[in-house]
Amino acid sequence: MKKNMIMKGMVIGIIVLFVGAGVVPSISGNIEEAKGENPLFNDWPCDPVFNGTMCEGGWFITPVNVSFIYDPEIVAEIYYRVGSGEWTLYTEPFVIYEQGVVDFLFRWVDYNGNHYTPDPMTLRIDYSPPELALIIPEKGGVYLFGKLVFEKESASTIILGKIAIDVATIDELSGIDNITFSLVKNSKPPETHVSETLPYVWELTGRHIGKYTLTVTAYDRGGLSINTTLNMIIFQFGIL
Repeated sequence: MKKNMIMKGMVIGIIVLFVGAGVVPSISGNIEEAKGENPLFNDWPCDPVFNGTMCEGGWFITPVNVSFIYDPEIVAEIYYRVGSGEWTLYTEPFVIYEQGVVDFLFRWVDYNGNHYTPDPMTLRIDYSPPELALIIPEKGGVYLFGKLVFEKESASTIILGKIAIDVATIDELSGIDNITFSLVKNSKPPETHVSETLPYVWELTGRHIGKYTLTVTAYDRGGLSINTTLNMIIFQFGIL
């Protein structure tokens, strides 16, 4: 019993000596272990900061500037890796131009040479608008009930009867969110249709007579868009 009390006293004495001297035993391994066992690590001693324009969907729609905030009394070196690239020593802020779903990893080293590696992070970056092509109708085409009869050099497309307006679009990064069709005649309110799934088609029927401007806009999930317009002369009497 006496021997155990002596051993406990020695342990307490060693702990007091370390704390009084301002020395904390180093901890090697995961950052969570370091934070939990080392009193100096009650807060994160090293964090990346990502600066860029982010949309509501969580996608950066600009290249991303990366810097670190850290405690220089704890952190001796910081290393980072973008995607499948090499580990790089951090010396100054840098920019990530890679697009898509980008893995970001970092680790930091304390003055005892111990390495701490937090969990990987994922950045979603898309600053390229989608691609868009109007398939039907074509510029200068004459259509009878959706079928191309012939083409002419005139700037206006002629539509006789109903037609299915068809577009092709792709966005290999964030993906297509929706396609918006808008048909305008003079200063009247536009007639619109939104398609969110394939095929991106608008079955244009009803009564339309005169000159119209068709605008098709493709939006990706990052909020970027591209559009195309077509002037048309339409003869739809709402019968067929």
